[in-house]
Amino acid sequence: MREDEMEALLRLDGAGLEVNDISLPSSPEFRADIRFPADFNNTKVPTEHQYMFSGFGVTRQEAVANVWQKYQKFMQSKTGVESLQIAGQLMFRI
Repeated sequence: MREDEMEALLRLDGAGLEVNDISLPSSPEFRADIRFPADFNNTKVPTEHQYMFSGFGVTRQEAVANVWQKYQKFMQSKTGVESLQIAGQLMFRI
């Protein structure tokens, strides 16, 4: 799946993706973060239901794929489903 497609799906959940190049001259690396909800300052979502996932990779695509896998695994859990319900986003997952 392409990065822009992932971002569109994340928006449906109310989440957001950010990718940063954290390379050093001797070690290229990227960090991808998914925040749920995308805006941690959203007062509608209790703080115990705010999550951040990170993935790393030598390439941008690898970092995005790693964080996407973590996010999908979490959203299939009971806690992930409850968080979507609290955020009012579960209808997009059904």
